Amino acid sequence: MPGIFLLRQWLPQLPARTTAESEWDEDEGPLTRRKWLSCAGFFLALILLETLLVLLAHLLVLSPPDNPLAVTSPVLLYNPVLALIILGAGYGWGLLMEWSRKRWLPAKEPTIEFVSDRQKVSVPIASILFIESRDTEVYIHLADGTAYRNKTPISRWESILGGGFLRIHRAYLVNAARIERTTPDAVFLAGQSLPLSRKYRDNVK
Repeated sequence: MPGIFLLRQWLPQLPARTTAESEWDEDEGPLTRRKWLSCAGFFLALILLETLLVLLAHLLVLSPPDNPLAVTSPVLLYNPVLALIILGAGYGWGLLMEWSRKRWLPAKEPTIEFVSDRQKVSVPIASILFIESRDTEVYIHLADGTAYRNKTPISRWESILGGGFLRIHRAYLVNAARIERTTPDAVFLAGQSLPLSRKYRDNVK
C-alpha cells in the first residue's frame, strides 16, 4: 500500500537518539524541535492517508455501482489505531521478508557484461584472472581458461573494475585477489607469469 511504501522509504532515514543527543538543540542537529515536529506531521499525514484509503477501498468493494454512498462504513474504519496496525503489520512483514531473503538466499555474485565477437557476455568479476591488451583489442582471461576478445581499451577496464584490479604493465591488468606471488619483474597467478614493469611496481607492494 502507498502508506507502507512511504514508511519503508522514510523510516530508515530517521536519526537515532543517543545519550549524547538527549537534550533539545534549538539550532541544528538530529533532535531539533523542528525535525521532531516534521516527524510527527509525517506520521499524522500517513495515518490520515491510510484511513482514507481504507474507507475508499471499503466503498469501492461493498457499495452498489448505482449509489456508491449507500453503504455505511463501520466506525472501526475511522479509528486511527486501525491505520497504525495496518502500517505496522505491513512494515513488519516487509522487514521479515527482507531478513529471510538475506538469511536464506545466497548473495548474488557481482558480474560484468561486455560484448565479445558481437555477442553479449556476462561473467562473475571474481572469475577474471587478468586482462591483456593487444594493440586495438583486449582479451579477458578467466580462471577456467576461457578468454574473451573485446574492443574496450585496457585503461577503460581499469576504471570500470576499480581497486580490486591492479595495473602491472602497459598491457596487463590483474585481479589482485588472484595474485599468488610477485618478484621484482613478474607477477604469478594461476600458474602463469606476467611481466611487472618498473612503472607499476609500486602497485603490487
